[in-house]
Amino acid sequence: MNLFRQFKNWYLQYRGLFGTWISRDSKEPTPPEPTLAELPHAIAQRIKIKTQELPIPPAIAATVREAVNEALEEWQEQPVLATNSLVLLGNSVEPIARILSESLEELQDEIDIPIRLLQWVRRPADPNTLQEKLVAQLGRGLPIESKQQPEIVIIPNLSWCFLRSAEGLDGIEYLRDNVLSERSRFWIVGCSKIAWNYLNLVSKIEAYYQKQFFLDPLTGEQLQEWLTPIVEEVGIQFSKQQKQAESKEEESAKDIYFKQLAAVSEGISSVAVQLFLRSLFCNTPEEKTDTESKEKTDTESEEENNTESEQIETKIPVLPSLPGLSPDDDYILYSLLLHGNLTLAHLAESLGDDRATVQSLVQILRRSGAIEEQNHRFQVNPLYYPKLKTELDGNNFLIAEDED
Repeated sequence: MNLFRQFKNWYLQYRGLFGTWISRDSKEPTPPEPTLAELPHAIAQRIKIKTQELPIPPAIAATVREAVNEALEEWQEQPVLATNSLVLLGNSVEPIARILSESLEELQDEIDIPIRLLQWVRRPADPNTLQEKLVAQLGRGLPIESKQQPEIVIIPNLSWCFLRSAEGLDGIEYLRDNVLSERSRFWIVGCSKIAWNYLNLVSKIEAYYQKQFFLDPLTGEQLQEWLTPIVEEVGIQFSKQQKQAESKEEESAKDIYFKQLAAVSEGISSVAVQLFLRSLFCNTPEEKTDTESKEKTDTESEEENNTESEQIETKIPVLPSLPGLSPDDDYILYSLLLHGNLTLAHLAESLGDDRATVQSLVQILRRSGAIEEQNHRFQVNPLYYPKLKTELDGNNFLIAEDED
């Protein structure tokens, strides 16, 4: 069988639940600063839809496929000695399950090894049943001493397998212990760097899943390649002022813009795409004189409106400032970065607070734009992520995402 055919079919079935590259707050709070809303509604919606349809950046897909292929080949050649796992680590606001899924669905290499996929699209409602549910899906029902056939296990997002609570780590302990006890299995795991650092601190997981692959930040050229289809289809123009502000005259305004986008977003795809949207505006043409307007036919006027009204240009991409944050806010935001997204019940349990108190704080953060709500789950707005992780790191939260 094709190694990733089952994975692809499963992913396509649940793709809509993995999130998109842009914010989709179900209640759409007003952001603290001007954004894509500066564009006419019809144009803004058109660009949003195109952005939601974006695949993962080609550069990310290529590096993930290469890393998986290399690790699998080593394990097949030396199943007893080689590391039997690969952990894909990304930033907390990146759709790690989608990245893993789309990268692997394009691989066509035939391999005669069955695949066992953790078919979750979210964390189970009752965190006390995490281990039980993992055993039900991933357990093989055979004693370790029995001869077992090779198998590949895929966990799209490890953050779904734990909750920072009294019994919320039972599932991680089960996964940690099984990776070494069953050498006939190869594990492919997606996880955020913040969650991985936390799990390594509390359960030494890195000693068991020894090989990690970190997503490299995207360059300006890679972001440009990814977003060019939207740029060309919508007809986005790049400000000449940006070009004049730079010393390298041989660089186009477009090249300079994407270099700035990569720098400000830190090369994080989900942050970059929101900054891209945020930097767009309509440059409305000056109104024609009455004489010129009268000389035009209705058809000419309609054609002109369809073109001139869509003269979309870019501003220099700038991150919004963080809202004023209290210590309580910091704990909420850290929990969301640690777990990716949380229901109100899970968030309250992870904090050890009552739901009413947490709900009031969450609503304030949502109205400020710092967090988003979708399908009754809360997550950090990617636009605030670069500044937020710096803020939390300075306040002694376990962040330390940057790799040398």
